[in-house]
Amino acid sequence: MRYIIFLLISFSTFGQELTVQGYVLDERGNPLPYSNIGIKNNAGGSFSDDRGYFKVKADTKDTLLISSIGYETRTILANIFKDRITLKTSVTILSEVQVKSKRLKAVLVELGYRKSKFTGVMLSNTQYSQRIQNETGKEGYIKDVYYKAHLSSSAGYNNGKVRIRVYQVDPLTGLPGEDLLHENVILNIEKKQKLVKTDISKYGIQIPRAGVYLGLDFLGFVDENGKLLEDSQKDIQHRYGLVIEYTNRIKKDLTFHKHLGTEWVSISQLPNSKIRLTYWINALSGLTVIFED
Repeated sequence: MRYIIFLLISFSTFGQELTVQGYVLDERGNPLPYSNIGIKNNAGGSFSDDRGYFKVKADTKDTLLISSIGYETRTILANIFKDRITLKTSVTILSEVQVKSKRLKAVLVELGYRKSKFTGVMLSNTQYSQRIQNETGKEGYIKDVYYKAHLSSSAGYNNGKVRIRVYQVDPLTGLPGEDLLHENVILNIEKKQKLVKTDISKYGIQIPRAGVYLGLDFLGFVDENGKLLEDSQKDIQHRYGLVIEYTNRIKKDLTFHKHLGTEWVSISQLPNSKIRLTYWINALSGLTVIFED
């Protein structure tokens, strides 16, 4: 299979570089693992580890964007950040979902795509999202989610960690909007694993007629106990990390990419180092949805 490496490039006036490090905490002082540490309008950034600790390189003029699922995003200048930052619980309330009785007869329908054409490489400080269209015309409830993705054989690590995201379709932009998952859904993946899949039916997430965006964050490589390796995110910047399978058979822009401090951009619009793209490309991902019979 061919490999494509996508690069999102930003330019700025550089000042003095510094290392920003510390902890992300909730209002009770508890650590917030796997928080996003973005650098505004910049391709840099990282995730906090299992202890809520992070370390990133930034410019003295940079603004950090620090967020965690279920919490409000905070911004702070890199040169005034101390050793910790506290996030407040988000007050965003989405429409309440009523989970149907198990006695109702239901039909499982798979929405999404599985036939691959080529592969691309996902680095640690990037986020992907694929719009899953609901072509049934009915509303249902999400059972399983999946991405056709695996660890690169050249990564040098045997295990990695990813986070599943489910976003609303923003009614104004059509891009990924609010999180429909209000807590972290973290999966450990092994080197030989070819499919990232999990059951999220317990969250009772409804898929509307507009569909949803299914997202994937690659948090980094882990040790045999599932703990994020301190230097693994830095290593991913120089090696292949997570390999995602793509298709060019869908004639729409449905897959989007962003760094932790940037906006969503269509994969088909990104510059790449191997091929000049003249066609649509989309990630292979999907949902199993429960519809009433």
